[in-house]
Amino acid sequence: MDGSKQFQKEIKMIGEIVEQDEIIENAAILVRGLGGLKQYLGVLTSSRFLTTDKQKKVVTYSYSDMLKPIVNNKINSTEIKFQHGSEEIQINILTSNNSKLFS
Repeated sequence: MDGSKQFQKEIKMIGEIVEQDEIIENAAILVRGLGGLKQYLGVLTSSRFLTTDKQKKVVTYSYSDMLKPIVNNKINSTEIKFQHGSEEIQINILTSNNSKLFS
């Protein structure tokens, strides 16, 4: 399945909540699980990080609320961890030229 069709629902959902004064700066395919079995969309705007969760609902993280970011480059992905409130968030971005800009 081609990427645009695979993520069409997520693109629409995220597009609906991007505010008029926000600028979309980058997007990448993020992975969960060993070997990237579950993929989802991640979007960086001028003020927040938007993604979908396992239930394909939109989750947003304001940059001002993201604490202790750690970036680890791996062979097939870049792992990013950060603290958001009391929760530790971890995302993995598939390795590509676009993902280098994203991370």
